[in-house]
Amino acid sequence: MPGIEVIEEAYSHIKSDFPDIKTPCYIFHEELFSERARLIRSWFKGLPLIFSMKANPFLLSILPPDILGVEVCSPGELSIAKKLSIAPEKIIYSGVLKEAWDIGRALDYGVGLLTVESSCQAAFIENAARERGKWAVPVLLRLSSGNQFGMDEKTILELFKNAEQYPHLDFYGIHYYSGTAKHRVKDIERDVAALEGLLLSLESLCGYSVKLLEYGPGFKASYFSEDNEKEDIELLRELSEPVLRLAEKYPLQLEMGRFLAAPSGEYVSSVKDLKETGGGRYAILDGGIHQLNYYGQTMAMRRPPLRQEPKRSGHIEKVTLCGSLCTAADVLLKEAELSPLEIGDRLCFQRSGAYSVTEAPALFLSRQLPRIYLESAGNFKLARDFFWTDSLNSIS
Repeated sequence: MPGIEVIEEAYSHIKSDFPDIKTPCYIFHEELFSERARLIRSWFKGLPLIFSMKANPFLLSILPPDILGVEVCSPGELSIAKKLSIAPEKIIYSGVLKEAWDIGRALDYGVGLLTVESSCQAAFIENAARERGKWAVPVLLRLSSGNQFGMDEKTILELFKNAEQYPHLDFYGIHYYSGTAKHRVKDIERDVAALEGLLLSLESLCGYSVKLLEYGPGFKASYFSEDNEKEDIELLRELSEPVLRLAEKYPLQLEMGRFLAAPSGEYVSSVKDLKETGGGRYAILDGGIHQLNYYGQTMAMRRPPLRQEPKRSGHIEKVTLCGSLCTAADVLLKEAELSPLEIGDRLCFQRSGAYSVTEAPALFLSRQLPRIYLESAGNFKLARDFFWTDSLNSIS
């Protein structure tokens, strides 16, 4: 199996100073994204890998060949996929809320699969398919893990038993995702048991053999350990076994977002002010917690991998890194140990390739959205310029 040396080689070409970029910004690295996808598929013996684009829609433009499809969860995400000419047959149109109009739009684009979250959604998709003269539209029935997403086993069995009411649909398979940050074997084994129980019931009660099992394992991505990559590889080693046993019985494909995207990105912010107050030393950055977000948590004592540019020789000082927001909560790192900072220095928070770009509270204080760069083989492409958000927070 791939070891840590493969990951270190992928990182090696980005450890030098950045070119003339403007901050705050995100940088997403094509090689790191590709290497992560190869690493995952190698541990899962080449199982099809689907990217959940909610983790980072900007990575869609640099999808590696090891990612065979894309999960889309909203009309807006479908618009992004269409803009980037993502082949419709590669798209799984998912999401807890689907209305008649956006289901029709997805069918018009020709998406490869749609998920069914309720009996109402099944009827919506059936009606939209009938209106368009489409037959055998493949759908995945989503199994709930006990929350608002998907359906319980009883509802799914009822749909299969009454399949004749949906002549324009092909009940193609089952979709299952029970949550994120899983790091224990028993969590995955619980998922496998739930899926096997449903599939055995479908076979015995409905005579149905699944054509596709779409499973999101929700692996925890390591952010704050001393060696994140080694920890992630150890997680793959431990948690892959029950998944592979499931794949021996059923046609399985894996859906991943955070675990797939996290290592591919960096968030870069510049020092704009330095001061000492109350016996502490503070650096004020042009970014903040409204742009950097790991697992939806306040930062402060969390210590993600951090790179300082330039890194000066000499003593190490403790400095608290604060963002640009008018709230005491805007602390990116408390008492960071860095070489002496100067105004204009850049600080790079690594492993920010998942969710920060969309999940952080970006509209607070009407500050600008960061620039976004895509990097490949040392070349930087501006994917989105700064965008001031005051227009979104004011009366039109």
